[in-house]
Amino acid sequence: MDLAMKHNLAHMIDDISSGVGDGDDPEVLKQSVDFLTSNGQYDKAVEIMISLGDLDEALNTSERHNVALKEEWAQKLIPPTATDPMKKRERVGILLRIAKLVKMQGNFKFAAKVYTLANEKIKGLKCLLKSSDMRAVISFA
Repeated sequence: MDLAMKHNLAHMIDDISSGVGDGDDPEVLKQSVDFLTSNGQYDKAVEIMISLGDLDEALNTSERHNVALKEEWAQKLIPPTATDPMKKRERVGILLRIAKLVKMQGNFKFAAKVYTLANEKIKGLKCLLKSSDMRAVISFA
């Protein structure tokens, strides 16, 4: 990773970032995020941010640079359910941000699912209608 950054080999970091694991050095990964963002490779940077647990920054970067959120990434961005009212509001806010982002990217079925998790059933139904999946609309209703 260090060699790829020193010699500005962004394509090598692409390959390396897909193999990020638990034992990798967080400092090197943070440097690679900086390198990737400075080279406009926001999707790989977001992937590494998520693996680092920097979920808020990953969501901010996705929104700012319209990074196509894979469902697997979005699932990791969703905070666990909580009983504390403050945590519930925070969770709903994040859910709404994710839903809006994936809706703008055309992933209407997943947006509907996320809106439903945020207890925004009308918005979820509207997304399902846009998806043209009548079975899903009927089962939702």
